Amino acid sequence: MKQNNIAVSLTAPKRLQEAKNLAKRLQLELIMDPKTATKTYDYLLLLTRDYLGLQKVADKKCVPFYLDFSSRKMLHRLKRATLRNELVARAIGFHPRTHPVIVDATAGLGRDSLILASLGFKVILLERSPIIHALLQDALNRCSLPYIHHLHLIYANAIDWLKKLSHDGGPDVIYIDPMFLERNKSASVKKEMVVLQNLIGKDEDAKELFYMALACAKYRVVVKRHRLAANIVERAPNFSLNGKINRFDIYIT
Repeated sequence: MKQNNIAVSLTAPKRLQEAKNLAKRLQLELIMDPKTATKTYDYLLLLTRDYLGLQKVADKKCVPFYLDFSSRKMLHRLKRATLRNELVARAIGFHPRTHPVIVDATAGLGRDSLILASLGFKVILLERSPIIHALLQDALNRCSLPYIHHLHLIYANAIDWLKKLSHDGGPDVIYIDPMFLERNKSASVKKEMVVLQNLIGKDEDAKELFYMALACAKYRVVVKRHRLAANIVERAPNFSLNGKINRFDIYIT
């Protein structure tokens, strides 16, 4: 999605200054009344009383898409999460007591990193989409879970950010969940995946990111893939952990 297809708006007058600051930071137009948005824009980054959401202009009757780390579904998963039953935690290969440095190079919706945080890990999240970064930062700001401070969000292109690190100074583990658009035509697409695809598109530089991660990570690179998807590169992983829908490919560095 191009930046010029998005504008900032609000439904809560008390958040006007926030809306102005957000529009200035993202270099987007501020529309005072979302009802006046025309076909000029595909989406509105909408400040409501309770959250920052992404509203599709052509479908204003739908609730804006927003991130909620305290939703009933998320809290249920967090309550059940253990180091043994969460594949992402097993893929990391460390116990949180050892305090590994973990970088989520493709933060996206932040849910896998939140699971890791709930289990005691500290995670640096990198997100290069300014819109997703804003939605994610809003979710972090609203979240009152006791371990939310384990997550540190940075607005950055992961490749550029990792280039500044030496191997010795790199993180212990780098986690990559690239966006790929290949899918069976009959597969249902969740609303959040549609949003991600519109905002990010396909990660054309996923292979470049992988090789950069491989050069920087001290111990391993973890790549999340659909269970039936091809490897991210020709090199086979050292081993994989398979779930019902996804798998985690582990590359030892």
